[in-house]
Amino acid sequence: MSEEVSQREAAELEPETPNLDAYWDAGLDQEEAERVEKEMLPEPGTYHTIPPFTVLATQFEAGGGRAARVMFSAFGEAVHTTEGTKERLRIRFSSQPEKQKSFRTGEEEYDSSYKKYLSLRRAYKGAFGADPETIRQIKDYLETYPVGLRVSRFDGQEGPMAAIVHIFAVKGE
Repeated sequence: MSEEVSQREAAELEPETPNLDAYWDAGLDQEEAERVEKEMLPEPGTYHTIPPFTVLATQFEAGGGRAARVMFSAFGEAVHTTEGTKERLRIRFSSQPEKQKSFRTGEEEYDSSYKKYLSLRRAYKGAFGADPETIRQIKDYLETYPVGLRVSRFDGQEGPMAAIVHIFAVKGE
């Protein structure tokens, strides 16, 4: 008896592979995709962060007409103040000002990362009565104390999105 298996026998032993060619041309349910995309966004409203937030720094090299820059990402859980739901949110900020062309107005304006840094400075001052002297103080603030975040939904350049539009000190917590 031969241990070799004929090609025909081998083909019979392999599981049948479904023909997936029809899926390449199948229509897509655009309405469902848009509904789910919006459903995945955090609800608009006011949130309070739940410490500790994790804060990381990334150094970006100069290129593409942009200067080298350090960006900070603070992320963690926050609770919606009226609904009680929890979301994972991220704040990207930079203490290094950079302007970019606004897709809405076409004018040069400071980017959202620098605007969030300015909001964090105001929140820190609201909590402690003085401006922060270092980025580490802002980092420690985000890691240790609840911070208020106002979230809004809107149609962005590439579809629906949510953004933190205001950052403020949470009093009495």
